[in-house]
Amino acid sequence: TSGEGTDRPTLGLPKEQMDLAVAVGSAQPRCVLAVIAPGAVLVPTHLFSAAVLMFLPGQELGHALADVLFGYQNPSGKLPVTLPNGENDTGFTPAQFPGIGLKVEYSEKLNIGYRWYDAHGVTPRFPFGHGLAYTTLRSPGLVV
Repeated sequence: TSGEGTDRPTLGLPKEQMDLAVAVGSAQPRCVLAVIAPGAVLVPTHLFSAAVLMFLPGQELGHALADVLFGYQNPSGKLPVTLPNGENDTGFTPAQFPGIGLKVEYSEKLNIGYRWYDAHGVTPRFPFGHGLAYTTLRSPGLVV
């Protein structure tokens, strides 16, 4: 969990939530994993048919999620962050994250997020801007 003035200790879900996600995905992979997180998160997406990641969705969360799950709205959002393969893919030092003595060292400069992955030739789990959607296209009367 996270809150004002504190960082999450890991990118994973709390243990109870992760255990539940793994149990459900292992028992029935034909379901959707819905996660609310304040930023990049490590979740067992490989166990599910689909995953919906919502960043601080607000009071209409229930309606919005139901509209996506029942196909009334297209889940066409794109990731505003890069999702890593594992904890600390980028090799942050303790001075860089979470910091030492309330002081954080930003020595990576602009080499953060998707820029780090590009610079090091590493493929993230899901890159910045990733997002899938579904639609039906009809093109009647086309002439070539």
